[in-house]
Amino acid sequence: MKRATLAAAVVSMACGVGAELATEDAEVSAGTAYFTAERDQRKCPSPACGGWWLREVNRTGDAIYVSSLDLSRAGLDDASLVWNAGPRELLLRGKLRDAERGTQKLAVWAAYRGQPNAAPSAADEFLSVAEQNIVCVTAPCERLLATRLNVGGASRAGKLEVERSCRPFADDAFMENRVLAHGALVAGRVSGGAVDAGQVYLRLPLRFAPCPAVKVAKCPDGQVNTWRRTADLCMIPDGCAAPANCPETRPACETGYTPSTWPAQPAGCTQLRCDPSFVVP
Repeated sequence: MKRATLAAAVVSMACGVGAELATEDAEVSAGTAYFTAERDQRKCPSPACGGWWLREVNRTGDAIYVSSLDLSRAGLDDASLVWNAGPRELLLRGKLRDAERGTQKLAVWAAYRGQPNAAPSAADEFLSVAEQNIVCVTAPCERLLATRLNVGGASRAGKLEVERSCRPFADDAFMENRVLAHGALVAGRVSGGAVDAGQVYLRLPLRFAPCPAVKVAKCPDGQVNTWRRTADLCMIPDGCAAPANCPETRPACETGYTPSTWPAQPAGCTQLRCDPSFVVP
């Protein structure tokens, strides 16, 4: 069954992971860096104004002005995923190149978009987090390797915590899955044996593997089909339940988020998750 938002009935959402990290040009290995990017709001003639302000992550220094972003190498089917990003939501891997009239542009190899309204603290570092295939002989098992972007250096951790980055009713399991299995990056810190993420930057474009085919059972009268959602946003049948003591209203999602709902166990009440709107179609 496809990923879905369910209320009284199941409504299909788009499916579609594949290889998360596209094969990158050999040129990536030389001279690229990770930058945060925000639009230049100054009012003066282009290209001197109206471009983007970049900052190299994990390094001190002044902001760098570029007149444009070249996304031709980023593998994006829909460049609006970058153009529509809000303040402090965009993380890019690229290389500075000369542009026009004395300005620079950023040639982008990889683009990442953070969760709306989530702001990492000044103490957070920008990290890649990878799960290592190791055999542990002591506990806790520090299977995660958190590597600082641009500057190198790594720390080991036993778990990834994304609660600080997530807005109300967000799907923590989805965010953890995107980091550990799909190349998402984080702004956070390694503390107490955990990677504590203040923001998660999802690799663009978002790709999903097909959801498994499922058979939906017919429920007895007075009961409804219930569902559980996997970390890949697939909806899986979870039996039947007779709705009881369910709230008559549910909270609204914040701006920048889209509600996904489905009847869930144990009482068949509506489960709510607020997904970043750029994640769901």
